[in-house]
Amino acid sequence: MGKSWRIIILLLVCSIVWAGCRGLRASERPTEEAVVEPTDTPVPKDTPTPTPLPPLALVFWSSSPTQLAFWSEMARLYLEQHPDMTIRVEMMPNSSTPEGAIQSAITGGAAPHASEGVSVGFGADLAHSEAIIPLNEMPGWQEVVEARRMGQAIGQWQAEDGHVYVLPLHTSPVLWAWRTDLLGDLGNASLPRTYDEVVAVGNEIRATRPESYVWSLSTLRRDVWWGQWFDFLSLYYAASGGQPLVAGSEITADDDAAVEALAFLRELQADGLLHTEEAADTLETGGSICGPVVPLTTRAWRYRFPEMQMGMTYSLDVPPVPASYPVGEPVHVVAESRGVAIYAQSSTRERAAMWEFVRWVFSNPEHDLIWLQHTGLLPVRDDLMTNELFRAYLDDHPQLVPYAEALPHAALSIDHPNYARIQAALGEEAVMPVIRGEKEPAEAWQDWKDAVQNLL
Repeated sequence: MGKSWRIIILLLVCSIVWAGCRGLRASERPTEEAVVEPTDTPVPKDTPTPTPLPPLALVFWSSSPTQLAFWSEMARLYLEQHPDMTIRVEMMPNSSTPEGAIQSAITGGAAPHASEGVSVGFGADLAHSEAIIPLNEMPGWQEVVEARRMGQAIGQWQAEDGHVYVLPLHTSPVLWAWRTDLLGDLGNASLPRTYDEVVAVGNEIRATRPESYVWSLSTLRRDVWWGQWFDFLSLYYAASGGQPLVAGSEITADDDAAVEALAFLRELQADGLLHTEEAADTLETGGSICGPVVPLTTRAWRYRFPEMQMGMTYSLDVPPVPASYPVGEPVHVVAESRGVAIYAQSSTRERAAMWEFVRWVFSNPEHDLIWLQHTGLLPVRDDLMTNELFRAYLDDHPQLVPYAEALPHAALSIDHPNYARIQAALGEEAVMPVIRGEKEPAEAWQDWKDAVQNLL
């Protein structure tokens, strides 16, 4: 009996110990029991796998054949280092202006990933509608500004909200070309500096060449918004010391300078010295003795009018100014300047990739030399006249030197979303009525101010 009880007690103890071990947490069990043995069980067939991103295919628009050649070369060189993507450089669709082509593409949801051809005013318009992205928020922005030596020039491209939406590519100052050979026939060894001197020379030349004019410009009769770059604005910025017409929602123009510029146009017209009818190449053929020109004009003369030789046939100078303008004071010039924008219709990945391409182009001064060689347009650089890299090209193209020297005093077009309507109003309310004798200069200027106030 005693032996039987001992057996029963022993079995009960073993049962209790076995039950306790089963109740232990996994962390309290012996280590060997927590080890997970490797298995050859296959992954279920329906487990999703990451989808690889498609290769990037970017589109860049250019606005002229020479600029297309430059950007095509840049894309080719860049893709040699990035063979996993494509960049298709295309001409903008047919339109009278780059602005028209770009606006149509944005409206149709077919904007390129980036383009050049964007002015500071058009950039303000696109930024206002959130159609382009702020480039100063992209990685390496400050390095690009420093590498391209744009520390001074970039300030004119800063929008009212503090961002920079357009990376400036080139600037074309508007200078005045004078037929020095015709002036020499009159015994004039120096170029007219003031409005009064221009009128005096004009009356002299009409006495000897009755068929000639001082200035021939058909846009003074055919009103187009961009025409004011070459007539009123050319005179105004020179007379005002570069004072902007508007800033934000305010008219900031120099009223006296504006009225004097309009009075000068009226005097030329009243004396029969201003030719406003449709006519081609009057400056080149001797039909007029002066007129506003840009770098592309003098570049074309080398091929179309080889007899037009800098220093022999013509000279370039800043626009004339009122007699009260201080002698020796720098004269400002209006400039058409355009740059590169990246469009908001692009995906985040596409924007980043396009920025890397643009950043690569703008960070190497050798690319600016290639740009000059392709286009003859001055890159936006603070060191253009001091960097030895560009010296040989400028020595071979002396007609570009006066433009390059004018860059520090170049005033860009109106920086406002309604820039086109503001400039159109200059023609409609001020320039055209004054030339037609319908308004006095002061009256016309006030009418322009009243008309544009609502646009601001």
